[in-house]
Amino acid sequence: MESWRVGMTHSTTVEVNYEQIDSYHLFTSKQITGLTIGSSDCERAFNDVSKAIEILMKENHQVNCKASPMMTFGEFLKATDATLCETRSFELKMAA
Repeated sequence: MESWRVGMTHSTTVEVNYEQIDSYHLFTSKQITGLTIGSSDCERAFNDVSKAIEILMKENHQVNCKASPMMTFGEFLKATDATLCETRSFELKMAA
């Protein structure tokens, strides 16, 4: 497991899994304990992932960070095959 506690500002990437189950859109991550975001509105779920990562990092690891997807929602839609479980990257900018 990656150590999230650091003494300086840096960036890292976390993998977030996306899966569509019927009309429900689910985002989870093996790297971020507790990350489970779901909605029938794909854009809403996608947009909620970054804030959820920031909250979980603060609560679970006492790390302040700024999380942002490495692609826009439009790019995500173009790149996603809804029949498969897809992995997407979110960048974390850590602040000590």
